[in-house]
Amino acid sequence: MQILGNAASEFKGRQLTELVDNNSIAISWEVLKIYSPESNNHAKIKNALLYIASTLLPNETNPLEVYLERTILGIVQNFSESTYDVKGLQPFIEKLRAIWAIDCLIAISGKSIVSALPQIMACIQTNLELSHLHYESLRCLKILIKNLSQSNLSIILDLILSLILQKWSQFSEKTKLESKEILNILFKEHEALIKKKYFNYIFSLSFNPELLGIYNNARVTFPNSIKGTSFSLLHDLTLRSKNENKFVVAQALSDLEYYFKKYQNEFHSSYVNNPSFINYIPVLRSTLLEVSHKFRSSDVEIPTKCAIVFGLMGSLDFNKFNNFSVISSDEKDQLIILKQFTDRNEVYRFLIIFVKSVLVKAFWASTDPVKQLFLAYAMQEYMKLLELNGIDVESFSKDEINKTSTPAIIWSKFDDISKSTLLPLLSSKYIVNGSKNENLTYPIYKTWMKHSKWLRDFTLDLLRKSKHEGINPAAQKIFLICTSIIKDQDLSICNFILPYATLNLILCKDEKIEKEIETEMLAILGSNVSGVNDNSTAEHLKSCYQSVFGILDYFKKWCSARKQKKKRADLSSISTKTFNEETSLVENFLNRMPQELIAKRSAECNSYERAILNLEESYRSSKIERNEFFSTIQSMYVEIDDLDALDGVLKKFSTQSLTDKLLQFQYSDNWKIAQDCFEALSESDLNREKVKDTTDLLKSLNDYSLYDSSLEKLDAQLSLLNGNLNMLASEWVRIGLNSSVYAGNLHALKKWIYVTESNIKPSSLTDSALFIDYEFAKALVFLAEDKIEDTVSHINKAFQLLGYSLAMSKETSLSRTRSIINQLHCLTDLKEIALSTSKSKSESNIKTLDLRYSNVSNDFQSCWRILSTRRAADNLHPNDFTKNDISNIWIESAKIARKSERLDLATKSIMNAMLLENQKVDLEYAKLLWAQGDHSRALKAIDELRSSDNERSIRENALIQLKYTKWLDSSDSGNSSTIIDEYNKAAKMDVKWEKPYYLLGKYFNKILENQSIVSEDIKSSKDFYGDYERRLVFNYLRALQCGSKYLFEALPKVITVWLDFASKYKDKVPRKKKNYDLIKESIKQSINLIPAICWYTVLSQLISRALHPNPEAAEQVMDLVSKITEAYPEQALWSVFAQSKSTITERSKMGNNILSNIIQRPSNPEESVKRKNTIKSAINLFDALLGVCMKEVNKKRSDLILSTDFGFDHKVTPCVSLVVPLRSNFEIKLPASFDLSSKNYKSFPIGSKITIIKFDEHVKILSSMQKPRRLAILGSNGGKYHILCKPHDDLRKDAKLMEFTTMIDRLLKKDDESEKRKLSITSYAVVPLNETYGVLEWVDSCRTMRDIVLSYLTSIGKPLDFSFCKKMLAEDQSLQEKITGLNRLIKEYPPVFRLWFLEEFPDPKAWYGARCNYTRSSAVMSIIGYILGMGDRHGDNILMLEKTGGVLHVDFDCLFDKGLTLAVPERVPFRLTSNMVDAFGISGVEGAFRKSCEVTMRLVRNHEPALMNILESFLYDPILDWSATKRRKKHDSHNPEVSLNNIKKKIRGIEKDASLSLSIPAHVDAVISQAVSPENLAQMYIGWMSFI
Repeated sequence: MQILGNAASEFKGRQLTELVDNNSIAISWEVLKIYSPESNNHAKIKNALLYIASTLLPNETNPLEVYLERTILGIVQNFSESTYDVKGLQPFIEKLRAIWAIDCLIAISGKSIVSALPQIMACIQTNLELSHLHYESLRCLKILIKNLSQSNLSIILDLILSLILQKWSQFSEKTKLESKEILNILFKEHEALIKKKYFNYIFSLSFNPELLGIYNNARVTFPNSIKGTSFSLLHDLTLRSKNENKFVVAQALSDLEYYFKKYQNEFHSSYVNNPSFINYIPVLRSTLLEVSHKFRSSDVEIPTKCAIVFGLMGSLDFNKFNNFSVISSDEKDQLIILKQFTDRNEVYRFLIIFVKSVLVKAFWASTDPVKQLFLAYAMQEYMKLLELNGIDVESFSKDEINKTSTPAIIWSKFDDISKSTLLPLLSSKYIVNGSKNENLTYPIYKTWMKHSKWLRDFTLDLLRKSKHEGINPAAQKIFLICTSIIKDQDLSICNFILPYATLNLILCKDEKIEKEIETEMLAILGSNVSGVNDNSTAEHLKSCYQSVFGILDYFKKWCSARKQKKKRADLSSISTKTFNEETSLVENFLNRMPQELIAKRSAECNSYERAILNLEESYRSSKIERNEFFSTIQSMYVEIDDLDALDGVLKKFSTQSLTDKLLQFQYSDNWKIAQDCFEALSESDLNREKVKDTTDLLKSLNDYSLYDSSLEKLDAQLSLLNGNLNMLASEWVRIGLNSSVYAGNLHALKKWIYVTESNIKPSSLTDSALFIDYEFAKALVFLAEDKIEDTVSHINKAFQLLGYSLAMSKETSLSRTRSIINQLHCLTDLKEIALSTSKSKSESNIKTLDLRYSNVSNDFQSCWRILSTRRAADNLHPNDFTKNDISNIWIESAKIARKSERLDLATKSIMNAMLLENQKVDLEYAKLLWAQGDHSRALKAIDELRSSDNERSIRENALIQLKYTKWLDSSDSGNSSTIIDEYNKAAKMDVKWEKPYYLLGKYFNKILENQSIVSEDIKSSKDFYGDYERRLVFNYLRALQCGSKYLFEALPKVITVWLDFASKYKDKVPRKKKNYDLIKESIKQSINLIPAICWYTVLSQLISRALHPNPEAAEQVMDLVSKITEAYPEQALWSVFAQSKSTITERSKMGNNILSNIIQRPSNPEESVKRKNTIKSAINLFDALLGVCMKEVNKKRSDLILSTDFGFDHKVTPCVSLVVPLRSNFEIKLPASFDLSSKNYKSFPIGSKITIIKFDEHVKILSSMQKPRRLAILGSNGGKYHILCKPHDDLRKDAKLMEFTTMIDRLLKKDDESEKRKLSITSYAVVPLNETYGVLEWVDSCRTMRDIVLSYLTSIGKPLDFSFCKKMLAEDQSLQEKITGLNRLIKEYPPVFRLWFLEEFPDPKAWYGARCNYTRSSAVMSIIGYILGMGDRHGDNILMLEKTGGVLHVDFDCLFDKGLTLAVPERVPFRLTSNMVDAFGISGVEGAFRKSCEVTMRLVRNHEPALMNILESFLYDPILDWSATKRRKKHDSHNPEVSLNNIKKKIRGIEKDASLSLSIPAHVDAVISQAVSPENLAQMYIGWMSFI
């Protein structure tokens, strides 16, 4: 102190302790800065710090440890300030000394340093941006790693590894050696940590040649961890891509790029077809879009990397990987605060999510120490609100009592990274000075403002207004704390907090504040993008729109959630008056937002679903004119690629003007008519917009892949301009570039590059659409000039431009995203071909490109553009070895064009392939002739081909022979003997191929069907003796021995034919006996040759025919059922027990015999005991459930106890012998071929074998007449499931129908047109316990359509008056009076069902998805119901799935047109009432509903044999109780044969009393007309409620 006193007078007479007291952190930092690696003064510095600590904490046993725990954040803040030198004032030596100081601090502080990890890592990241600090930063990092425990190291390990790997190329040799030392420490000294969580980083080392030594050592250290990890690796890389830190994300994307390069062939040949892998793809797609969008401004390289990964992944079939979404997880899972922070638990949930998901991420992502300080302060204060400040969280793991305390539960909700970040903040004492409030004038928004500026200003002002007395104290604290972390912070904070703050202010009932918020939103919505001068300002305005939409969406979700909770009495603490007032306040505010304006702004910022919703509602309330509505909504449907909805709008609202007619042609199969019209208009001299007409023509030619024609038209236009390129429309330039790229025309490429460079200058990346094509074109030209480096350079520029487009596509249409991904696929292919520098490399690349193409969507344009790109690149490549691929591409082009009915392009492609003398062209040429209708020439061509000596594989020869035979059959060009012989030839050519056997069996089935309708006196002798039956059975079984492709069509038919023949067989006729014996032997052999899982698919059919009159057949059926049950007891025993418990003596006996048969099957003693115990355990549980069903219950009670009220013995559980009755537990997974030697093959999907652990004691009794009982089950996977035990109800018919709908659902998923529309049937498990009792799978979150409609009618003041309805539709009235009454009822009770969708799905994307699900699932079930004659479709038998909007049908007692025989006959084919139609949308039945009906009808027609095979089994099952009608005449409508014949007629489109089949559109139109006919609806039974 004497020295200091001599230096400065203010220190004279003062004590050192006094100085330390006041400036301990600053002094400690200066002491630490004395350290340097060479000075060896570490001990002196530690002693100096110990002196400071002892001076301040004289009573502490370990003063230095306690001192550093308390001050570490303050000391490290000095490091942050030295590092984050924005103004560049810190000299290099000061930054170096700061790093050395932290080196020393880390070594001295021990575990205390953990508190400052985020700040230290942020500083290291910043320093690594400076090359002269690389080495010292990594040296600091190494010291940090050595002083951290594994648990603390795991928090930053992702970042450490990513930093080193991402910065590697910038490091000096000295720095690289330091990096290697760090990596060796991590992989050698932290093996357990790497193995547990980070072993996938070993993959990151593999593609850096300088790190191969570490990589190889790691492979030795972790041999088991890296075997077969391609799936887990992809999963891990996807998770890492979601990180907030740009280095971690960039490394994950680099790894993904290398992953897809390394595993490209495996990925496209096997991974994408693996069911367990399929769910990875949609998640990865969504993640890449989200990441690209998130980093679009802060790091332009990341969107480019995302684009590269998308390109390598390829344009995978969007229909197959159908969970693709551009909605972020934050949008999906937004927390709704229902009680406005008045509920403590609500406050806790909000703060936990806010801190964990927003603030901690922002804290770690920031490299600005000032921002980190403010974030630390906010989190510190929020910890106080969570009552965690000052809490010793370590005691939670030590004390059992503490584990269940509220603070312990709250702390457990945070993840490890959050805990490490928050731990020091539990005792920190950060303070911030209150900022000066600015008096902002509303509206705040000005057209010059950036979105970030406006959003922060608006959010901050609203948060400051939260001091309002109308806001409760908890909310005030939350919002006021947040005011410190808005300025200059990550916008995610504003986006998160703004909706909550806004809603609270609306509810505080301050008219001035409410008016200001309204004014601000209207100012944003009132600003027009078209009035903005530059693209950048326009993008900022669009972002402002999105922020306003986010607020409005939250308001809607809040209103919706409040209403739903109120219905369930979950908001009982809120008075009805308060509830209504608050809800009305928010709804009134929403109503003041002009829907027509929201619709326009939504369209401008690519929020198309929102635009559609608001357009429709505006049109319904007459706020928008018809023409404006029509023109806008059609463009919205085009953007989201919903051509069905577009078709509906065009049909419903078309003005029949020329423009409308052209649109109808353009988006239909009549597109060629539209094209011809465009051409005529463009050449017309009439007063029209010739430029627009020409543009429409050029776009049409380009869109429909007529690139040469497009270029010809453009050349003609260019010649008219006489070299004045300034008059050329920019859209024409883009089309010129695009067409020349896909045409591969070098002259055109050079011409349009010149035109582009002469006429258009890129203003910004927002002009990317044109310049993507420009870069494509430049790459192709340089490729032709053998300038590969320039080619790759322009390809990389195109990737950058597409990356930008990708980043901006978060709010754009799915069709636009698909288009970008398709371009990325093409670009990746182009790069691969450009780099084919040798013949072997070219051959390898061709194989890869073929595999990539094999997984592309069946969409014609996508396929054609990929093939055109390949063809252009191959053709322009300077090396000849790429030319071998061109002819194969022409053949593939012909194939897809033919399949898409583009015979013009197919013909051109075939001609080009012929010119290249490709031997494979002949088959495709024959197929083209057949498609063109020239069957005779097609047959001649394929006959010559099969006789030629061309070198082909066995399968190729068999395929040609098979195609020839099918055409012979289809064209009636051969007799049956010839056709059978030809099919046999195909089968003999390739004995391992199932298709020839299947088609031969199908041909015999066709003969049998034809024989069945001819008179007995002209039947073939072969039919009488069973030759056709034998050959059908043999060939179908032989096909099934080869593979499972035709299982669901072939095996049910085999069972039917076999058992039918066995029942008619008489052993007196030798030839017939021989055929019978051969069939019997075929079955016997196939029992072992065909896997049990295949026989499982016909279990119900076998059981239904187990009481066969032929003893030998009955015995074989019993053997089959026993084999199936032995293989899959957990699933099959449900069916077998139902037989043993049958009320029919013969069936009960048969069921018991099967059980005895299973028990007595030969096996070792241990296996035999196990089998007995399995059956015993299962039957005990089965009996217990039967007892629950049989027990009579008190009708007045709705909640009962399982053990006391039903006598249920819980000792029957756990039961591993039976699966929980869930549909998913009974769904099988079939192999493509039957090489089942692999031990990895599982017959049921992983996770689907859920058995029963226990039943909950509480039983819910439903209010319906039979008093069903709902039971809760705990499954073996820990999940909770519900089943419904139904007394006095025969569920066997329901079970059969579920089999049928499951088959339909399977077919829907395999059909391209169906899969494109996501058509499906929701079904559930039905398990009959006998003829009187049964169990149903309970489907959660369902509500009957009737209940929904009636509740909404009540809410609008129109409760249903049933007596009035009966009067309007009284049975004694005339038909005209009933129609008048029906119309009056519809007017009295207007359609309200659509309101349910608006309330249940407040998010526009969710709303649109739910409405599409509803419309399409209604269409599917309407057609299936019509085919099956399914009646009784009143509102209680149609349920709505509250999570998806889909429909679920229940109660199938009224089948096979039974409704026609009721006292009041049912006259409609399916339910299609005014409420249902109105909820389809503004176009009603037109569009999505009609098209989905047509797709379903077409699918049913195409699969008639397979479906009829399933339905035929009804004939032999007692469930339909045909016995009462067997005495009826054959023409009786309820005769089984007549019913099945009626179904056949419906499938084929043959209406009553008609002989000719209707086309599918005409057929669908006919049944829709019947369903909506007022005459039919007016005559329905009153309880059916045809008026709602």
